Amino acid sequence: MEKAKYIFTLTLMTLFFTVHGQNETVINGIDKVDLTDRLYVKDTNLLFFPTRLLIDTVNVYKLEKDSTFYQKRKKFALFINSWFSKQLTALDEPRLYKNYDFDTYRFTWLRTSRNPISIRLEKRNNGYFLFVKRADGLGGYDPGQLVQNDTIRITERQWKGVVRKVNNINFWGIPTVKKSNKAVKDGAMWIFEARKDVKYNMVYRHSPKGTEVRKLCIVFLEMSGLKIHKDEIY
Repeated sequence: MEKAKYIFTLTLMTLFFTVHGQNETVINGIDKVDLTDRLYVKDTNLLFFPTRLLIDTVNVYKLEKDSTFYQKRKKFALFINSWFSKQLTALDEPRLYKNYDFDTYRFTWLRTSRNPISIRLEKRNNGYFLFVKRADGLGGYDPGQLVQNDTIRITERQWKGVVRKVNNINFWGIPTVKKSNKAVKDGAMWIFEARKDVKYNMVYRHSPKGTEVRKLCIVFLEMSGLKIHKDEIY
């Protein structure tokens, strides 16, 4: 199962290369990972997440013993960060992990063959707001252009309800990357972030089922008013 999952990861990388017109080849994945710099957000100030949080040393087919192992995982983490960041840039979203003034929670939903969506819940002074955005591209490919940008005022009670759910699952202690034995052929990235004062955490899960993170994200979908068919929630 671990091998199948790793093969999926390599397939995802290959899709990204193909879409951007590159002729890169990943050789077996466990021996060599060649990633062209052209795929990256070169200015790290433009990245939406701390790359260190995205370094995955648990979901690999074979734990390498040589000194290049960590560097390979770091390079792939930068690839993931660039992919997520380009989607959020297209959604005209702010970077939350540093120099952001408001307490906020954000769910970013990147389904491979569906429109990218972000839903951000935020407290601004004495007001509470939900920002719902959608681009017309695809979450696993080119994000396209922003086509929906709604601001919804919510109540303090709704805000406190979400905060309570975040605290109840001990979100601040959840690791960004989780080990999984599930092999996935296709799916979606569910990314959830929280910022409170100087604290920040983010997690991402691949098409989670029955997890606390998924339940929390579903709450955001319900609050957003987006009309999503149940077959499109994966």
